[in-house]
Amino acid sequence: MPAEQRDTDASTGVSGATGNLARRAPEPPSGARQGGTSLKLAERALACGDPYIALAAHPAVAGRRLELEGLIFAAARDRRRFAAAPYTPESVLHALAQDADARIRTRVARHPATGPHTLEWLLREWDCWQLQLAAAGHPRATPALLSRLPWRASPELRPALCANPNAPPEMLAELLESATAQERKAVAGNPAADASALSHLWRDSRDDAYICAEAAVHAALPDALLQEAAYDTRSLVRRKAAQNPGACRATLLRLLQDADAGVRAAAARRAAALSRELAAAADALASDPSRRVRRAAAGNGNLGAEIFMRLSRDRDTWVRRWTARNPAIPRRALEVLARDGETEVRRGAARNPACPEALLSRLARDAEPWVRAGTALRPELPPSLLRELARERDADILSALGHNPAAPADILLSIAHHGDKDVRRSVILNEGAAEETLRPLLEDPYPLNRALLARRVELAEKALQELLEDPEPQVRFEAARTLVRRADERARYKSPKN
Repeated sequence: MPAEQRDTDASTGVSGATGNLARRAPEPPSGARQGGTSLKLAERALACGDPYIALAAHPAVAGRRLELEGLIFAAARDRRRFAAAPYTPESVLHALAQDADARIRTRVARHPATGPHTLEWLLREWDCWQLQLAAAGHPRATPALLSRLPWRASPELRPALCANPNAPPEMLAELLESATAQERKAVAGNPAADASALSHLWRDSRDDAYICAEAAVHAALPDALLQEAAYDTRSLVRRKAAQNPGACRATLLRLLQDADAGVRAAAARRAAALSRELAAAADALASDPSRRVRRAAAGNGNLGAEIFMRLSRDRDTWVRRWTARNPAIPRRALEVLARDGETEVRRGAARNPACPEALLSRLARDAEPWVRAGTALRPELPPSLLRELARERDADILSALGHNPAAPADILLSIAHHGDKDVRRSVILNEGAAEETLRPLLEDPYPLNRALLARRVELAEKALQELLEDPEPQVRFEAARTLVRRADERARYKSPKN
């Protein structure tokens, strides 16, 4: 029977252990441990008929997977949902790849968590262009798998292959021989492109500024061509050359003095990441007529004290905002910015890790709540000021305190009872929040908050078990997945190898 016909017939028939599988594929290699917690979760899912708990337990219980699949895949709508859901485990996607519905198999092939073993099996069993197209652009497709695709006879596969970072260099070289402008641009931006491919593109696409620009920023571009790009008549190409991680000191020094403001700004951002030998050239940019360039210069950690002072008084708000956030800023310049008339500038100063305690204390009493909220995020804030801020009613300030790992437990507990769901969520996301602080949030009326809470491994076993009874499916799934993850971590910790 032809493969195309086999695919069509399978979409309308059913077979297999769970009643919806077209054929059974061998399991991919797995390092999952089949611990007691996972088995109990599997038994619980089967007993209460919960596909979401089954979904979380599936990767860890190889011996019970067929039973769980019978529950997970019982409803067609669940199979369609799980084939596309971002939280679906790889092991479940592998099982779904065997579904009788071709649309579900295509969703699996497009899912970023689908493993290379599953993609290989899909392509081997089903001769289907939709699966081939999904595999051509898949981030986990292996070079060997991509090489076996019928890309020479299937033009629709070429754009995805040209952009796939797993494509082997020899494939990219052959694709370039007859590539369209769109495909050449994709290869130029592909991290897998080597010096030979980039040289080919530079030579054969000189009239296309966008292709040359993509090549100019590529880390594998040969030095000689990078120098050409730095002298190119098109500002877009020179700007990309300034962003190239391989741009040398001489190239950056030249581009820092380019006639185009965008090029100078790009060079200034690169210079900020390099040594102080470029500081003198970067200092000149603090007086550049283009605010775009001065904004880029404001992030440079190698600026001199006087340059910082000049930037702290710049007429452009964004220049002052970036200067206020620069951790290398001297105290004198930071004090100027802490008195700035713009709220965002003062907030930037409050968020700066270089902000001294005395200045931070003053900003904690700023007239604008948004500035005070910036200080409330700082773990270095004295406890007395944290308590002072805790008496505020502003939601931004209380949310910031809820995120602060240094906030006292009683403050976090108070915020956990706040009437605003977003404010309460800040405590859930606080890595320093203790289990007793998180416990009241088990009853949070907002499902997203409970789902995020269920991800916290600090929760006691009893609390996670309570969340397994939650009416919201996503909460039950997250609680079950946390129990599995925690049990797996404990097993690894107790392993003799550790």
